[in-house]
Amino acid sequence: FGNWVTAAERQSFMDGLFDACMDLCDVLSVTMATASCYGRLGIAFGSQGRGAATGAAHFDPTVWLMHLTKSRGGGALCHEFGHALDAMLADALFDPRRLPDGEMYLSDLMAMYHDPTGSRSMSSALIPMVRKRQYAHCLEVFDGLFESLFSRRLNDSFFNRSEQMDVRGGGMYWSTPRELFARAFETYTLDRMGAMGLSNEFLVRHVDEYIRDRDSHNDSIFPQGYQRRELATLFDSFRDQLRYVKLDPEPEA
Repeated sequence: FGNWVTAAERQSFMDGLFDACMDLCDVLSVTMATASCYGRLGIAFGSQGRGAATGAAHFDPTVWLMHLTKSRGGGALCHEFGHALDAMLADALFDPRRLPDGEMYLSDLMAMYHDPTGSRSMSSALIPMVRKRQYAHCLEVFDGLFESLFSRRLNDSFFNRSEQMDVRGGGMYWSTPRELFARAFETYTLDRMGAMGLSNEFLVRHVDEYIRDRDSHNDSIFPQGYQRRELATLFDSFRDQLRYVKLDPEPEA
């Protein structure tokens, strides 16, 4: 906690965090240990000022820590957990000795081997790097999800709208693989909670500030319309595969 966070705010944050983690685990159909990435993940609240450099929240993979600002961090937890899940899956699925150099997320790895022509799958390049042979099927299932995230086929696709946002902003951020994954994940979480009769604005809040109809597609930074429905089905399959992956970290030799 930051020095300017009062005792009452700390308690409110802890209460909100507990409820959000419970709902998140219900959405993913996973055990509570997954919410902390099996003890790896920490969270800081109001500890880095107003977030001028990092926005309302950010995930630091070097220390497995999510940062939420005091004034704007509420509703960003799901997005940051999406980044942590992305990193946790890369760590769980792959033998680090076989990976390309550099810090990796699953989304980064999938993008590295994505072929827009569709002549080869991403999983075909990544299967030789897995820790366990049975993870090959998981990657084959994940192909569909990431093909949709990286799709350039239609002008109003999630990727193309994100890329146009980057063009207007003069830098690459919205269309990076990890940002596409995190925003799609929080959209899926919101929709699945709605189907389950759950509501939690501390977990995810910002997605439906963007209208779902086709008229909003040109400016939305979240999946919308046909692709939002498509990604919901693909994330269901993604979620089902989590039960087959050993997510808790390998013990150090």
